[in-house]
Amino acid sequence: MPHDVFLSYASADRAAADAVCVALEARGIRCWMAPRNVPAGADWGEAILTAIGRAHAMVLILSRNTAGSVHVRNEVVTAVSQSLALVPVRIEDCQPGGALRLHLAGSHWLNVFPPPIEQHADALAAGVRLALAADATIELPRAQAAALVAAARAASAGRV
Repeated sequence: MPHDVFLSYASADRAAADAVCVALEARGIRCWMAPRNVPAGADWGEAILTAIGRAHAMVLILSRNTAGSVHVRNEVVTAVSQSLALVPVRIEDCQPGGALRLHLAGSHWLNVFPPPIEQHADALAAGVRLALAADATIELPRAQAAALVAAARAASAGRV
């Protein structure tokens, strides 16, 4: 299945990642996430690399668990090396540690706490759409891209 975003998360945050995925897909943003989209019998690492390579943005679930995940760190490094837009989504009040802090220094974080995540879903989708609109590999008619950017900015302005 073609996808728009690669969803990266620490395994301990699976429930939050599932909720983010459901919220985005309900708004027409196709997600790839492991293990859901890893074909049976496939090489795990190759599946991850292929999915990141085909994505137009990465949604990164940030929590206290994130800094301790070698897999998340490797996924972020791979995404950054491929110039993917990062959309960090904090599910709790925390700061990224280690190398993640460096990779996320230039990215605006979206807070989706307190729960439920669904109450933050429109702002989340707007932020992802803004990242997708900025991706030069997606061909969108100029008017459609402008409308996406305007909608994302309006949604962001409504959040205080």
